[in-house]
Amino acid sequence: MCTRLHGGVPSGPPRGLVRDDEKAELTQLRCDREVLLRAVNQLTMENRQVRKKTTDPNPVVQILHT
Repeated sequence: MCTRLHGGVPSGPPRGLVRDDEKAELTQLRCDREVLLRAVNQLTMENRQVRKKTTDPNPVVQILHT
């Protein structure tokens, strides 16, 4: 929740005043986000390919029933 939105005063440092350790953490989080997005996109593409193969008339993939 945004504190300012609800009429309160933000408890963190004013915008633009970020400590060096916070800058390093934000940089790492941005890098991690890019890697995670690539992984999600790759898995989405592979999932689509597998689903398409299972709907083909002669599927190469066999569905395992659980």
